[in-house]
Amino acid sequence: MSETFLEERQRALDKFLRRLTVHPYFSFSIDLKTFLTATPEEFAGYVQESQGRQKLMDRLSSSVRQAQTSFMLKDVDPEFAKQLTYFSELGDKMSVLERIGARLHNEREVLQTAQDDFSVALFHWAANEQVMTQPLQKLANCVEHCSHHVKKLNEANTYSMMVAVKEYQLYSSSAVAAIRRRDTLQLEVERSGLDRERKKRHHDEATASGKVQKVMKLADDLEKVELAAEKAQDQLSRANEELRVDVEKWHEAKNKEVCQFMRQFASNHVDYHQKCFDEWESALKQLRSASVSPSPATAAAQNDHLAALTFSSRDSDETQSDT
Repeated sequence: MSETFLEERQRALDKFLRRLTVHPYFSFSIDLKTFLTATPEEFAGYVQESQGRQKLMDRLSSSVRQAQTSFMLKDVDPEFAKQLTYFSELGDKMSVLERIGARLHNEREVLQTAQDDFSVALFHWAANEQVMTQPLQKLANCVEHCSHHVKKLNEANTYSMMVAVKEYQLYSSSAVAAIRRRDTLQLEVERSGLDRERKKRHHDEATASGKVQKVMKLADDLEKVELAAEKAQDQLSRANEELRVDVEKWHEAKNKEVCQFMRQFASNHVDYHQKCFDEWESALKQLRSASVSPSPATAAAQNDHLAALTFSSRDSDETQSDT
């Protein structure tokens, strides 16, 4: 693993833990407290002890209930329905950005490989030349440096923007699951209200018919149902408030973080193109100012060849004159 990757992972973990410590619910979690304060031996024992607290089938059945809840609600809260739509669409957009980012990463790797091969070919060509050695070497160095800049750009984007995109994708999924759980509580409130109305109607019918024992039994049932309805309503109100606070804080942090990593993303590309421009501009200046003069041995060979051509031309002229 590169140092850049480890540094980005450390920053991401630090940011995640800071969010948890200021969260109105998770900041009181015994799991978080144990993770931050326990020694490695204590934490390993705690993890082993806590395994199996929630069975797999419980999680699966809970997920199925949450998925069915939104289709069973009678009075859908427009506020949380809007948030559900927003986070669902955000998760889809982040998935698209992740796929595009991965494709761009692969294309830059292909470009880097091609530039490496190109520079090697230029170096080999320069080694077999006499007059063009210096210009070819300058061009090969330029291509080699541009390949290095492509690699740096890929690393910078992978450990900045793509990490942020993945983080928002995961948060969107978590937010959708939290809203589904909130809808489950609303469904419980609606069911408790319907059960209370049904018990109350049966109680009134039994009172009108003079069935004393049935009235007493229904009165006890009605009291239990009312307590359950009040409890469900309290849980729903608390969940609504916690969800509003969490989403509001997330939006505030998101606005800052998105601007930050977008600025970094743009800065990485500006830096990359500026460095490549400087490399090509320097190479072009050197190529323009380079004197492509032959070596002494090459110059002597050219002079001998020219003299031979001149002598041969004179002999031919004399022969034609004699004829």
